[in-house]
Amino acid sequence: MPVWGDPDLDRYMMAEIKNLYDQGELIYFVDRGLAINVAAGGMPKNSAAAFVSVLSPVSFLAALPLGIFYSWWAAVGAVFLGVYLFKTSKNLIERRLRKWAFEDERIFEMLRDKHVIWFKRRE
Repeated sequence: MPVWGDPDLDRYMMAEIKNLYDQGELIYFVDRGLAINVAAGGMPKNSAAAFVSVLSPVSFLAALPLGIFYSWWAAVGAVFLGVYLFKTSKNLIERRLRKWAFEDERIFEMLRDKHVIWFKRRE
């Protein structure tokens, strides 16, 4: 048995899974690392996630000049801001992927087959 999900649920179609999820009988999991790869490979763009994704590395890069030319506490703040923006970006991508998966059955099957999303029954 694989580590992810319930193997019995792999036989269900998207409509059946969506009905069970809407009724509260299933728990919906998303692999964040794989979700980022899917987002980079062609998921419809979310402008907020794209904006935050660009600001995160900029914040990390700005830390060094801030530390040298301004003060050390500004550099530490830039690093913390970069970490916060990176986490926010991952959360936005995950939230968008959760909605996107139920919009098209082909996409749902692809995400489920690649183990980006999986479901477990509530106990």
